[in-house]
Amino acid sequence: MSDTRPGADELRMRAILKTRGVGPDAPPAIPPMPRQRPRDWFDDLAEYNAPTPAAPAPPRRVTKADPEPEPQQQREPRDWTWLTAWLRPWQTLTAGAVAVLPAFNGWSLATGWANALHDMRIDHLAGAYTTAGVALVATFSLDLRRGRFVTRVALVTAAIGATGALDWFDPITLVTGVTR
Repeated sequence: MSDTRPGADELRMRAILKTRGVGPDAPPAIPPMPRQRPRDWFDDLAEYNAPTPAAPAPPRRVTKADPEPEPQQQREPRDWTWLTAWLRPWQTLTAGAVAVLPAFNGWSLATGWANALHDMRIDHLAGAYTTAGVALVATFSLDLRRGRFVTRVALVTAAIGATGALDWFDPITLVTGVTR
């Protein structure tokens, strides 16, 4: 029979491999723990329908001297469906395209409304702001109550067209009273 005991070279190589953490005698590698950040509103939004896994409780013996552990309070995921239900993204984008489509001799609904408000602004500044505000509130309330495509087009037209009543110098005039 042959001798199967390891020689000096093999023992030396095993020791080197073991100190470097590789080889058959090395301890199993422990993966590094990922750094976790605290949960915020975006996590709730991203994982809206995903069930939150419950953290497994570590096994421990409970004696009569130990107080009852407090249950961890988990935040309920925020419900954002009301926002997408009101916005109706595809309807809003389509209504925006219709509102800015130059269909009337180069004018769109929004630019026509903005031009009317700008002309009104030349004659009476407060009248233009009031008309734009009343139109925005009226179309918003109609869109909330009815929710039709036509009311969404009117809301987008009123919102974009309201910029016709605006001027960059108006806040300066409001604060200081200085006019051009």
